[in-house]
Amino acid sequence: MSYYEDFMPERKTEKLPDSYNIAVRIATPEDAQAIAVIVAEREGKDPAEIILKLNNELKRISTGNNTVIFVAEYEGKVVGYGRVKYFIPPEALPENIAPEGWYLLGLIIAPGYRRQGIGRRLTQERIDYLKNKTDKIYYFVNKRNTVSIEMHKEFNFTEITRDFVFPGAIDKTGEGILFILEST
Repeated sequence: MSYYEDFMPERKTEKLPDSYNIAVRIATPEDAQAIAVIVAEREGKDPAEIILKLNNELKRISTGNNTVIFVAEYEGKVVGYGRVKYFIPPEALPENIAPEGWYLLGLIIAPGYRRQGIGRRLTQERIDYLKNKTDKIYYFVNKRNTVSIEMHKEFNFTEITRDFVFPGAIDKTGEGILFILEST
């Protein structure tokens, strides 16, 4: 299975029969298992490897305000998730460190639910959430993830650089691209 969804610009986005019944909300600890299954399937791991880390992250989120995880539900089932995080660069890092600010991170949609508008809904909800917090929203992606790049361009994200460092980001297959969305 490919780490990224295949880019097929000729393929039109299909909608679920009642795609408007997709609920997007902030995740709770009860969502950890469903999110772990989605992540594990994408990364080829056992959900048990992910669940502990995710539970700890959801507990930390409830006591702070620098990260928020969103989930998308369809017919009561979590079918996707994405997060926003406020990044503060650590001291003594290279000059090309990613800028301080709010980032869209970790958008993953469960197989069988991709290319049906759920990623767009999660992205729009995360942008709407951040509009009252900032006038700049960042996002970075592997250059091979064409599906994500094209979708974020629909929201008017523009490329800033390919020469940057974001601590903790694991780039398994190549070069990253940093994008920005600025409100006007």
